[in-house]
Amino acid sequence: MAMESYEEATALIVIINQVLMLRNFADPRKNKCKYICSWVCIVSFVTLFFMCLLIGEIFFLQMVTLNIQILLYVFTMAVITYGYLIIVSVNLYNSKAALRLTAQINNVDEALKKLGAKIEYRNLFHRVIVTVSFWTLLSIATVLGTQISLQQQLHGVQLAVNFCYVYIMYTGSIVLFEFYIIVHWLGLKFEQTNELLATFLLEDGQSNAENRNAKITVQPAPNFCDKVQLCGGLSKNVHVLEQIRLVHLRLCSVSKMLNRMFQRQILIFVFMTLNYMLVAFYNMYLKIKKWDQFSVSLNGLLLFFIDATYNFIKLVLVSYNCERTTNRANKAIDMIHACPLYDVDPDLKDEIVQFCLQMSYMQPGKSKSASLWLNYCFIHQCAAYVLTNLILMIQWSDDMIKQDWVTVKNETEYAVVKTQCRGNSEMRKRVLASFNYANQPILQSDIDHSRRQERVING
Repeated sequence: MAMESYEEATALIVIINQVLMLRNFADPRKNKCKYICSWVCIVSFVTLFFMCLLIGEIFFLQMVTLNIQILLYVFTMAVITYGYLIIVSVNLYNSKAALRLTAQINNVDEALKKLGAKIEYRNLFHRVIVTVSFWTLLSIATVLGTQISLQQQLHGVQLAVNFCYVYIMYTGSIVLFEFYIIVHWLGLKFEQTNELLATFLLEDGQSNAENRNAKITVQPAPNFCDKVQLCGGLSKNVHVLEQIRLVHLRLCSVSKMLNRMFQRQILIFVFMTLNYMLVAFYNMYLKIKKWDQFSVSLNGLLLFFIDATYNFIKLVLVSYNCERTTNRANKAIDMIHACPLYDVDPDLKDEIVQFCLQMSYMQPGKSKSASLWLNYCFIHQCAAYVLTNLILMIQWSDDMIKQDWVTVKNETEYAVVKTQCRGNSEMRKRVLASFNYANQPILQSDIDHSRRQERVING
C-alpha cells in the first residue's frame, strides 16, 4: 500500500502531541464546546503538574541540608520546570501555524507531482515509528532504573518528582523530533528539486559544471521527461523552469516557517539539556573525588549521566540532519550558476537570472530567516559551554575543599593547644594571644613601621 501523504506518515507525532497537551487542533468555528473543553483540560493538566512539582521540591528541600550540590540541583530543576512551561505555551500558541505548515507541505507535494516527481512516504513513516519507539523506550528505562536504584535512598515523593522531570525531558524530545522530521522532509524535497533541475539543465544526467567541479553529480528525475516534453517548444521550457523555481521558493518558505515555529522551543530545550549535562558531569566528578554529601548512590548518578548524554546525542543527530539538508539545498546554487547564459533565448535567460536572485535571497544556509541554525557550529558552541563551565565549577570546588581543610586543621590545632594549656593559666594566655594576633589582618601602618625600623637598622 503506497503512502503518498505527509499527514499519514506523521500521524503518530500528531497523536503524541495531543496526548502530551502540546497542541490544540480544535476549531472554535466548527465546535466551540470542544474547543473550550480542550483548553480547560490543557490548562488544568499543566497547572496541576506544575503544582505537584513545586510541592515535591519544597518537601525535598525540607528533608536535606543545603550544600553546593543541592543548590545546583534546585537550579537545574527550576530551569527544567520553567522551560517546560515555556515549551508548552509556545507550542500551544503555534497550533494553527502547524496546520498551515502541513498545508504548505501538501502544496509542495502537489507541485512536485505535476512535474513528475515520485511522492512516497513509506520510508518516512518507518523512520517515525522506529525513532519515537526508541526514544520512548529509553525514557521508560531511565524511569525504571531510577526507581529501582534509588527507592531505598529517596522518599516516594522525590521519586515521583524525578519521574516528572524525565517526562519533561521526553516532552522536549518530542518537540525536537517533530522539528527533525520536517527538516528531513525538506532534505528529501530539495534533493527531488535538484533532480528535476538536473534533468532540465543537463544532458544524460551529467552537469556542464562537472568539467569544472567534479563534486557536482546529480541524477536526473526518472519520470520528469515522460511527464513534461522538453522538446515541445521554448515557451514550454521556460514554463517548466518557472515551476521548478516556484517549488524551490515554497521549500524556502517552509524553512522560514519552520524556524519561526520551533526556534524558541528548541533553544529552551538546548538550555535545559546543557544545564542537565553540566550538573550530571559535576556530580560525577564529586563522587569520584569522594566529596559527596548528596543522598544519591553512584548507580543513580550514572543513570542521570547517561540520560543527559543521551539527550545531547539527540541534538547532535538533529544537527547532522540540518547540515545535510543545507548541503542539499546549496547544490542547486552550483547547478544554476553553472548554466551558461550565452547563446540562450532571452526569456529563458531572464528566468535563470531570476532563479539565481531568488536563491541568493532565500537559500537556507545563506539567509538568516531561512537558515537552519542547528548545525555543527552550534553543537561546537554547546560543547564549549559545557566544558568551560564544568572546568570553572571544578576549580571552584577544589578551592573550597582546600579552604575547608585549612580551617579544620587550624581549629584542631587550637583545640589541642587549649587542652594542653588548661593547667597553666599564664601559658594559656600567651597561646590565645598568639592565635588572636595570627588571625588579625595586617594593617598598612604596621607595614610602614616595620620598613622604618629596617631602614634604621641598615643605616
